[in-house]
Amino acid sequence: MRYFNLLTCFLLLYLSLVTDSIIFKDCGSLDVSVMALGLDPCESEPCILVKGKTVGIEIQFITFIKAEGHKIQLSSGHGPKVLKLLQTDVCAQVTPSCPIEKGKIYTLRYKVMVSNNSPIVSCKETEIFSNM
Repeated sequence: MRYFNLLTCFLLLYLSLVTDSIIFKDCGSLDVSVMALGLDPCESEPCILVKGKTVGIEIQFITFIKAEGHKIQLSSGHGPKVLKLLQTDVCAQVTPSCPIEKGKIYTLRYKVMVSNNSPIVSCKETEIFSNM
């Protein structure tokens, strides 16, 4: 089974006025290139996430391998998990649907819960890991 990591660091948590995407820095993706990242709701700069509320995450990416073992895991670089995945099956969340083929562009849409135990953070690194 081949795995790849989808790692993105949020340097600035705000929306681009042109693309409605968050400006981010990729910090080491393997076998995939993240093209766009969005959060909903995010109506101000920086994005404000409310504990106990659901947030929509949209990641547009292109993969350079055929991926198998479609699971996603979310982590943050500043201590406890801020966001809890409600669903870890990539195939239920990706368009176009699985299988994930080499050279295609995909959009991954997730709803995540902001943890009630989340620390108050501002512009800290956040990594999104996708093991496929």
